[in-house]
Amino acid sequence: MNSFKNFNQISRLLTFHTLLNIPEPKGQLGCSNPYCTTCGGRLNQNYPRKFVEMGGQKFIRSMRNYNLRKVEKIGKFVNTVHSTLMCLEVQIEMDEILMHWLRPQGMSLRMFDVILFHFVRYSKDENVRQAWVKRCVELAKAKEDISLIETLLVVVKERLPEYPELKELIVAHQEHPRIRKAVKRCKAELL
Repeated sequence: MNSFKNFNQISRLLTFHTLLNIPEPKGQLGCSNPYCTTCGGRLNQNYPRKFVEMGGQKFIRSMRNYNLRKVEKIGKFVNTVHSTLMCLEVQIEMDEILMHWLRPQGMSLRMFDVILFHFVRYSKDENVRQAWVKRCVELAKAKEDISLIETLLVVVKERLPEYPELKELIVAHQEHPRIRKAVKRCKAELL
């Protein structure tokens, strides 16, 4: 292994990109699922803490500015972000990170769907939630993507009347089994 002469050499490696690209562990080391009930997600609790502890704001900036077009494995991305959310420093900055991720950058429709479902829906900042919902409603309307429509319904639930365009989309696709199930689960009123 390379020996580092100073902290600057190490700190260059302490980025979200590096953390995201750590290879999957093999054997008894554990897995990359932060909520694993078998191994306890040991690696996903230790690596992010060390990266955030040693990299500090540089790590958080790298996470905020990460080019989401580069994400190849969405499951690994979700697990890595969940792992970093175990660190208080990242939790505090997550709303700002989500707003940066919303910037136009050619992100895939699936990434919008995944980020909305896994992270935005738990945001306490109403402005973040509204900005993401508004953008995703526009995308769902343009692409008529069932998964994104379903996720939007799960996120807004009883606040569906505040989003008439989304309600129209849901009514238009209400016969789709996934939408029907989501409407029932969310107890949404379509009339």
